[in-house]
Amino acid sequence: MPEFEPRGEIRALTGIRGVAALTVVAYHFWAGQLPPWLDAPLRHGYLAVDLFFVLSGFVMAMTYGAQTVATTTPWRSFAAFLRARLARVYPLLIVLIVFDIALRAFGFGVRGPVPLADIPANLLLVQAWGAAYDIAPPSWSISAEFAAYLMFPALVWLMLAGSQRRALVGVALALALLAVVASALDAPGLVWPRHGPNDVYMPWLGLPVARCLGGFILGLATWRVVQRPAAAAWLVRPGAAPILLACIAGAAALRADPLVVVLFAPLVAVLALSRSGVAAWLGRPVVHWLGIVSYSIYLVHGSLRLLLDVPVALLAQGIGASPPLVMSAVASLALLPLAWLTYQAIEVPGRAWLRGSRVRQSLAN
Repeated sequence: MPEFEPRGEIRALTGIRGVAALTVVAYHFWAGQLPPWLDAPLRHGYLAVDLFFVLSGFVMAMTYGAQTVATTTPWRSFAAFLRARLARVYPLLIVLIVFDIALRAFGFGVRGPVPLADIPANLLLVQAWGAAYDIAPPSWSISAEFAAYLMFPALVWLMLAGSQRRALVGVALALALLAVVASALDAPGLVWPRHGPNDVYMPWLGLPVARCLGGFILGLATWRVVQRPAAAAWLVRPGAAPILLACIAGAAALRADPLVVVLFAPLVAVLALSRSGVAAWLGRPVVHWLGIVSYSIYLVHGSLRLLLDVPVALLAQGIGASPPLVMSAVASLALLPLAWLTYQAIEVPGRAWLRGSRVRQSLAN
């Protein structure tokens, strides 16, 4: 079997990103409001963010790893990489930060007006490093991943540019970071609402960055593995994806969150290599479309709940229904149209403007 050399977009990876975004949304919108047999698995939805981190490491290695290793002008190459990534994440994020500041200033939500001290850290994407609380709620993960982008040349040196022994050191580092995140559940003074060991999102001690780096490094390692013909041949065996999904579900049920993240790595490899079964389903037009707008789905859903706070409260009072249930239903119906609108009106033109050129398909993935 030849080395894995993808040409263009891998539709299954785009599709699973859409599924992961909807999983996070369902976790935030519906956890605690469904029958126990549905609510129990839904409460593990926060792990979809860890899948994002593994996916990001894999795609960054696939898209930029070789040129980062081979370049003779590393700083120029890194500047281009960073500009491309900021163009991908910043336009929609800055709009939502401003939007949420305005909403909270007018009394929407329960957190009150945004403290002025939190604004610079959010604009600079460093809030999750221990600097401040999020203004746009899901943006903690964007801040954490921005830290991985800044470390990208060093991570490429560690995971892709050297010996296998060096890469194994990187994998050990990733596992250690995941263990630190999981152990924070029992750390004194670090108490916040969590549904499991990896449900770390508050900025204290930079734990979200550790959570991201653990998954991101495993994604880089996965890219290196799929370059080996023997490993690729093993990963494309029939039934590999369903078996991995079953193992992931079992590990999540046992609250073995670090193991779930480790299992995400071979799942990403299988989906990248396969063209049938689960991978084919994830590449179908509807699922693929969800992946295209997944960033908008993920980022907009927190601001949407804030926007609907007052009107939903009035509606629930008028019809005598539970406000959380009405919020979940209304927000779920409004989310996909709004995500498509923000993708078309903000993401695409904002990305093109920041890059100063036509948007490349690779950055839409």
